[in-house]
Amino acid sequence: MQKNNYSLLLKKLDEFVRKYYVNQTIRGFILFFALAIALFLSIVFLEYFGQFSSLVRTGLFYGFTSLLFIVFALLIAKPTLKLLSIGKKISHKEASTIIGKHFNEVNDKLVNILQLKIQENNGSSDLILASIDQKISELSPIPFGVAINFKENRRYLKYLVVPVIIIVGLAAFEPKIIKDSSNRIIAHNQDFIPTAPYLITIENKELTAYKNEDFNLRVKLVGEEIPNKLNIIFMGNRFLMKKNKKNEFSHAFKNIQSDIDFTLFDGEFESQLYELKTLPKPLLVNFLVDFSFPKYLNKKDISLTNTGDFTVPEGTSVKWTFRTENTDKVLFIQANSSVSLARSGENEYLFSNRFYNTTKYGLSTANQYLEHEDTIFYTLDVIPDLRPNIEVDTKVDSLNPKMRYFKGYVKDDYGFSRLTFYSQYIGINDSVGELTRQDIPINVNVPQTDFYHLLNTDQYALKAGDEIEYFFEVWDNDGVKGSKSSRTQKIRYKAPTKEELNEKNKKNSEEVKKELEESIELTKEIKKEIDALSEKLLNKKELGFQEKKQLQSLIDKQKKVQKSLDKLKSKNEKNNKLQEEFSPEDEALLEKQGQLQELFEKVMTDEMKEMMKKMEEMMDHLKKDDLQKALEEMELNNKELEKELDRNLELFKQLELEKQLADAKEKLDELIEEQKKLKEESQDKNLMLKKQKRNKMN
Repeated sequence: MQKNNYSLLLKKLDEFVRKYYVNQTIRGFILFFALAIALFLSIVFLEYFGQFSSLVRTGLFYGFTSLLFIVFALLIAKPTLKLLSIGKKISHKEASTIIGKHFNEVNDKLVNILQLKIQENNGSSDLILASIDQKISELSPIPFGVAINFKENRRYLKYLVVPVIIIVGLAAFEPKIIKDSSNRIIAHNQDFIPTAPYLITIENKELTAYKNEDFNLRVKLVGEEIPNKLNIIFMGNRFLMKKNKKNEFSHAFKNIQSDIDFTLFDGEFESQLYELKTLPKPLLVNFLVDFSFPKYLNKKDISLTNTGDFTVPEGTSVKWTFRTENTDKVLFIQANSSVSLARSGENEYLFSNRFYNTTKYGLSTANQYLEHEDTIFYTLDVIPDLRPNIEVDTKVDSLNPKMRYFKGYVKDDYGFSRLTFYSQYIGINDSVGELTRQDIPINVNVPQTDFYHLLNTDQYALKAGDEIEYFFEVWDNDGVKGSKSSRTQKIRYKAPTKEELNEKNKKNSEEVKKELEESIELTKEIKKEIDALSEKLLNKKELGFQEKKQLQSLIDKQKKVQKSLDKLKSKNEKNNKLQEEFSPEDEALLEKQGQLQELFEKVMTDEMKEMMKKMEEMMDHLKKDDLQKALEEMELNNKELEKELDRNLELFKQLELEKQLADAKEKLDELIEEQKKLKEESQDKNLMLKKQKRNKMN
């Protein structure tokens, strides 16, 4: 029983010891935070107003941290360790002494019990044991833990409340004191420049620039005391900044090559160190363009350097080789698409395509710092292979209308593949012959050339009213989209109809007859003038001006007759050929037409023409006798001429009458033939009606 009482006593003492160290730990925390905050405020105020050097701030920093560590170890760590039974704790005797001081009724009784227990362990008598047991019984009702009062720690809170109020007030109203001072103390190994009485704001979004470019630094000062001037210091030099407004300054960095560290200085205060970061800009250093032309152009492939705008033929293959610096990506941009180019080597990119239409294209470079900010645009002008041009002039042989001469001109961008002449027979009854084709030789390798061609309508054996339709067609040598052609308008050559021939023949006959009659009248006038001039010469010894003038008049009229006869001869010849070509006559009419043509050729003899020529040449030296002789010869020739003209006129009238009779007979024959056909068609129709009627009856 005695042993159990003593164990309970020791247990109560152990509980007291544990509560004792808990109380010390709580008190340690309060005192530690009070001291730490007070010490922090002291150092903050000292630094804020003292603006100490790096060495002093280093001492303050390490002194503050060391002192806090020591205080923490003494006030918090030490009792906490003992609470955890680490290290030496107070003994039961010391605990008894503390309890005895708190409870008067305990006084030294606990200490005596512990001393008696020691004696009992050394073999003392039963009397000692009885005394120990009696004393334990007396102390058992007393709660030892009451000797430790946690509430007594409240009196230490006043040491914590005051610094907390101070630091909260500073944080609310003057946070700069705490922030700036603490930052400088923490960064104790850095040198800090005294703070200016204004705030410096860098207006630029970022302090970054691209290599080889300019950068305009913009600075704004905010505060009550704004300096009138502001300098920028970098690379050991000081430059006065440009003042834009009262509180705004700027400075232009030119052609930046590397990072720039700078500070701002107003003459008294210098700012912190700023860094203008230089970033590599993606650059297109140069590029090579290779052109591969379509084979049919026979053009040698070429290359150009640093040329973005160019003109090429349609279908040309173009290959670009771009050389860059600081570039991770190159975009080739067209109207509706963009292509990220493949890298072909270090700082080299390729792109190739074949172009058929004019296009605008752009180039844009990028890297990790700059994403396609600038784009360079060029124009690739494509010249399409146009259709060839063809022009043709036609000349008709005046003596032979069947012969038609063509002179033409063809033109193209690059050359030709062929030139063709097409012709087709179209009969008066709308029958169509086969379209014939004839290739015309030209130089196909030149862009323009002349050509010639002859069309003889005899090869078609045209009859009156028949037609020939013809045109030219030229083809270029387009090797991209295929050969293209251009052709002239379709031209029709039409043989005159019988009605047109008769009308034309009638008109020509009237003209021939009229001119014949006029020529006969003119010969009669010439005869009268010859007689008058001959009679006048009988009374003249020498030729005078009037005689020569009359002679010249005779010669002119004779020439007029000659010219008229030549014209009649040509017109009659053309008329005969036209009739022979498209409306052959019977042999009798053809024979008489031949006789008439022979008469026209014999009317004006070569002797008469020669005589007129000699008279005109001898006009100035002609004598009376010579003139009389010439007039006699002229009179004789003129009589013969008049007689021949009368014969021609009669023969022409006879031929005209016979032709009219022949035409009337031909028309009558055609009418009879037409009536015959109508009769046959009527009989066939009646026969068909009878058959149909018979079939219905059956």
